[in-house]
Parts: sequence; structure tokens; C-alpha cells
Amino acid sequence: MSSGGFIKLHRGWRDNPALDSAERRDAWLWLLENACWKARRFNNRGTTVTLQRGQLCVTIRQLCEAWGWSKGNVERFLTRLKTETMIGTESGRSEE
Repeated sequence: MSSGGFIKLHRGWRDNPALDSAERRDAWLWLLENACWKARRFNNRGTTVTLQRGQLCVTIRQLCEAWGWSKGNVERFLTRLKTETMIGTESGRSEE
């Protein structure tokens, strides 16, 4: 998804209570690294979607595979990130 470059992290980001394990920190970094760094067009099942800086298009199933987590663990982590206002989500036609 991403095409290289750099991401900037604030010192102390690892101290965030939502990122209390190495697995959660790795998942957070995965989200950051795969988010768009500039607007780009993306094909989502035959529909063209324009993703803006900071957005990514991914399914729950893809996150399960990328992180090696169960669906429930992925959903709980994403809910926690939303509660902490670290992410926002939008759903398309279906969530897998």
C-alpha cells in the first residue's frame, strides 16, 4: 500500500495505554506504515475510491492475516483505537 518514505512519531508514543503490548505496537505501526501519505486512487471491488492522506482501505480479514490475530482481537483493538480517538473508520459495502 505505501510506497516508502518516512513517518514521524512523537517521543513517548510507546507509553500510550492503548499500545500496552508489543503486538499492539506492531499493529499500530502497521496501520501507520500502510496509510496513504498523499491522496491516491484505489480500486475497491470495481469501484474507484480516492483515499486521502492518512487513510487506508483494508478489511478485518486482511488485518487478521497481516497481524496473525483472531477477528475478535482485531475488532477489539480497532474499537479501542476509536475510543482513544487514534483512528476513525468508515465502512464500504461489506466488512469482512
